[in-house]
Amino acid sequence: MSTDCPQGKDEADDFQRRAFIAAWSGDETALRDILTGDFPTLRDSDGKTLFCASMLGGVSISSLIDMGADVNALNSDGTSALFHAFLDDDGAAVAELLNCGANTWDSWFGDGTALHLAAMNDARVAIEAALRYGVSADLINASDTRGFTVLMTAVESGHHAVAAALINAGADVNAYDANRYCETALHVAAERGDRKCIELLLRAGASLEIQDSHGRRPADLYLEAHEKDSIDVEVLRMLLRELV
Repeated sequence: MSTDCPQGKDEADDFQRRAFIAAWSGDETALRDILTGDFPTLRDSDGKTLFCASMLGGVSISSLIDMGADVNALNSDGTSALFHAFLDDDGAAVAELLNCGANTWDSWFGDGTALHLAAMNDARVAIEAALRYGVSADLINASDTRGFTVLMTAVESGHHAVAAALINAGADVNAYDANRYCETALHVAAERGDRKCIELLLRAGASLEIQDSHGRRPADLYLEAHEKDSIDVEVLRMLLRELV
């Protein structure tokens, strides 16, 4: 059995192939034998680490960690195992990775946190797993490169269940995007005309008075974004409730 990561290309390719076959098949004993000594950061032909093989039903994440794998090792495209767990809405993998020390601030292509990715993709199971784990309020309210919080991303995407879970976990409903138009989640929901999100945000204490960088309140943005014949009177009443 190999005791060191091989140096020659052919030998290294064979070493990598055997390691991934063992990981994919769930053969923990074989993988431990192959990876004796320092744990190399192996990647498959798609540039993914052994953790991605684990999430396909192979050797468990905790076993890879026990063998010495780096839970924050990056795939060749710069993404992490946690990124893929959120992308696949795999709550069990998210929980296990976080319990093993995965970096929750890891970004995807520099745009935002893993929670932003999950909110955008309606990965409710993964989000709820992360929230049960107890991710920090700073992470829940973190902004992406546009200045959008995770809640704003969920609202922008119309993912009501994710938005509700974030609010229940303490997301700031009145946070605004400092990098763009100083809009809140309610501005975003109003512009979209998303009645469910508007109701959800108002019940959680979202302010109708906050103005964006152009002096527009959520009601103003709703009227600006919708033609007269497409205005929902009930939505407008909700947005004007405290302003009349």
